[in-house]
Amino acid sequence: MIDFFSDLDNTFVYSHRVSLPGQRVAVEYLNNCVQSYMTQKSFNFLTTQDKIRLIPVTTRTCEQYARLSETFMGFGCQYALVCNGGILLHNNKVDPRWIAETRLIAEDGVSWLLEAEKFIRLELSVQNIHEAEGIMIYARVDAPPLAASRLSQAFKGSKLTIYFDSRKVYCIPSAINKGAALKRFSAREGISWSVAAGDSIPDLPMLEAADAAILPSGLSHMVMNPRKRVFRGSYCFSDFICDELSDLLPTGT
Repeated sequence: MIDFFSDLDNTFVYSHRVSLPGQRVAVEYLNNCVQSYMTQKSFNFLTTQDKIRLIPVTTRTCEQYARLSETFMGFGCQYALVCNGGILLHNNKVDPRWIAETRLIAEDGVSWLLEAEKFIRLELSVQNIHEAEGIMIYARVDAPPLAASRLSQAFKGSKLTIYFDSRKVYCIPSAINKGAALKRFSAREGISWSVAAGDSIPDLPMLEAADAAILPSGLSHMVMNPRKRVFRGSYCFSDFICDELSDLLPTGT
């Protein structure tokens, strides 16, 4: 059995704006419109593989993950780590002990979130700011790299980590990261060997913390994990992950 910690967006789940090769399966809807797809190969692999325990690890909030939960429950996912690992869901319900531990671990960083929210409102002129369980805030901005740069400069030396994607900027206490979540969950569940996969900066702590890591070539120079497996091909990253997981399974499984 492989305990497999994986990012979701652009690792296994792709926006409807992304052109995927071959057949695809709709896995996320919002207001009756398809939001995300998986490749048919990846969907079939996770549906039929019983030697891999998948634990999703995502920056998505509980509400955002809920749109995918039916699909991932179908893959046998009883657990999911959301809000960058700050919240543990068990059968789609928040684990109260985990979130209490998160607030204790990240107490110094959480205190900075209100200041970051004020900065976003006043300096970035963004009023629609979202928060998740008091441990993360995010906002949709016109120029995410620029907004993240200004926030990083303003909160340099604080206990916050600033991330951005194609549309949003995120402020998260530095103690809340995917690597810490992998270690906490592994200790709780008695996991002694794990694999992680991810495609972006927030995934780096998780890719280092796992025993083996699967990642795209663009992150390779930032990951020192000696058992990293790097995607350099032209087909889909998620399908590459499935091939690598098959290779990692003990012979005869």
